[in-house]
Amino acid sequence: MKGMLSDCRAQLIFAKICKQG
Repeated sequence: MKGMLSDCRAQLIFAKICKQG
């Protein structure tokens, strides 16, 4: 579960960077 949560967070951050860039 911890790994899944980390993956979800990473995806969210990546999407944020993609939107900004």
